[in-house]
Amino acid sequence: MHVRYLVVLDEGEVHFRKALRSLGIGLIYARKGGAEAKGKVEKAFDYLQRRVPYLCERYGIRSVCEAQKIVQEVLGFYNEHREHQETGEVPLKRW
Repeated sequence: MHVRYLVVLDEGEVHFRKALRSLGIGLIYARKGGAEAKGKVEKAFDYLQRRVPYLCERYGIRSVCEAQKIVQEVLGFYNEHREHQETGEVPLKRW
């Protein structure tokens, strides 16, 4: 059985805005695909995607279990020791 639900295009957005407003949170729109829409989360993933494969290759890591140790070390460094370029602060301390 296939069921198709028809929702007014803006209905989900209206509910989302109401929920945010009830929590005292403002909503800021960004253009699709723009840098401001990606934010710092994308920067963290970019760092991981550049660093982890390099370290796995350097240390000859071939299994996911071994790679997980590298990921944990890189995440620890990124969050606890590395200064953010824009804020000049360590992410964990800023949090």
